[in-house]
Amino acid sequence: MIIAGVGTVIQYAISIWFCCILITLFWKMASGEIILAGILQSRRSGRLKLHRLQMLVVTLVFAIGYLIVGLSHAGGSTLPNIPKLMLLALLGSQGAYLTGKYKGG
Repeated sequence: MIIAGVGTVIQYAISIWFCCILITLFWKMASGEIILAGILQSRRSGRLKLHRLQMLVVTLVFAIGYLIVGLSHAGGSTLPNIPKLMLLALLGSQGAYLTGKYKGG
C-alpha cells in the first residue's frame, strides 16, 4: 500500500518536472532566447533544407500519433507498444536526415 503511494508521488513529480521543462522551453522560444529563425535553412546559402523539414514533420507526426495511441491505451500500467509502421517511418526519416547532413547539409 505504501509502495503504491510512493509510485504515485514519483509519477506526479516526474510529470511536474516535464511540465516545467516544457514551460521553460516555450518561454525561451517566445522571449527570443532560443532562436528558431532559419532552423530549416542552410547557414551558407539560406535555402530550405528538405532533409531538415521532413525530419521535423515526421517527428511531429510520430509524436502526435504515439500520443493518440497512448491516450487510447489509458488505464494501462505500461506504455503502449510503438506501431511498427510508425517506427519505420521515424527510422527512415532520421536516416534521410543523417544522409543529408553527411552530403553537406
